[in-house]
Amino acid sequence: MATLASMTLRLAKKITPVRESTATDGSYTYLSDSLMEGMGDYKGGVLWVLSGTHINKSREITSNPKDKFVFATLGGIPCVKQVETATVAGTVTGDGNATVIVTAANMDGTPVTVSVAVLNGDTASAVGGKIRTALAADATVGDFFTVSGSTTSVVLTVKSARANDATLNISIANGTCTGLTAAPTSANTTAGVVGPLYAVASNKVRRDLLQSAVNQALRLVKSRLTEDDSTLTVDSEVDEYDLPDDVDVLLKVEIATSDEEPYGYCEDRHWVHDILNGKLRFAADFAPQIDGRKIRLTYRAAHSNTTDETTSLSLTPDEEEGAYWRGLIELISSLITLRPEGLDGKRLADLFQEAQVEWGRWKMKNVTPQRHGQLANW
Repeated sequence: MATLASMTLRLAKKITPVRESTATDGSYTYLSDSLMEGMGDYKGGVLWVLSGTHINKSREITSNPKDKFVFATLGGIPCVKQVETATVAGTVTGDGNATVIVTAANMDGTPVTVSVAVLNGDTASAVGGKIRTALAADATVGDFFTVSGSTTSVVLTVKSARANDATLNISIANGTCTGLTAAPTSANTTAGVVGPLYAVASNKVRRDLLQSAVNQALRLVKSRLTEDDSTLTVDSEVDEYDLPDDVDVLLKVEIATSDEEPYGYCEDRHWVHDILNGKLRFAADFAPQIDGRKIRLTYRAAHSNTTDETTSLSLTPDEEEGAYWRGLIELISSLITLRPEGLDGKRLADLFQEAQVEWGRWKMKNVTPQRHGQLANW
């Protein structure tokens, strides 16, 4: 189902190149992706999250240093780098090499064995420092992990956010040295969460313009469609009823002639739509009198601006097409007025003409419904 976010992304793709990739790092206020380094300046552009916890959210990119997209908070961390911690124990009693084995599902050549030279009398803290230095210097381990820690701890953090790897492990044991306490199993300090798929567009199209275009399109599309509502029931003591909040233009009123399905609705023409007060009013002496009978309303629904990007817009495929082409007209109209640098004016004109033709076809299929005639006695 279409959402505000998916509609804005679809419009943006028609106007300017949109790049898609998978984040390798991220926090509340940024996503990072080394593959995007040097791909251009996206400051002022738009980022859409296409998978994971924050799917169907978009943000304006406030800065774009190197391979990082910075934005207002997403309200939660979209991806997490896995962290593994091993702890060295014991004191070396004989010169030689300690054996460190690093296992990781996505690391080339896993498991990787690294020999670490140690000396008689080295404490656990001293050995921890030597292991950290050796692992950072190893081409395979150092390429896949960031090595850190202090004193007896050896900490490996994956450089790219990935799904949690249950096989990740750091094993420490005596090789040719003596005195260390074997530590075959390390601790999974932080579970990994894979980075989301995302899309970015340059500042040729702004987020506020995209959302405004979609909202304007939805208003025009909804104004050409009808909704039915049967929640009101007759109260013989009144001649005025509160209308549902989304009624924009009331087109037809019908009163049930039966208490049971299919209710036998009969059209009533002695009513008026009090638009200012949101009321349905019947003419004096012509209000329905059988209590409890259903009142069926046919109306054009109102559409108010929405900033909710994640909730489905409840559009049929045909309505979504109409909203897309009308949204493109609204967006291009704004761009022609603002004239942002880097956009081809001729291409915009061609797109505008294409959108108008398609919108015209859609309108021909969806003729605006008219209000049914009403009788006198007012």
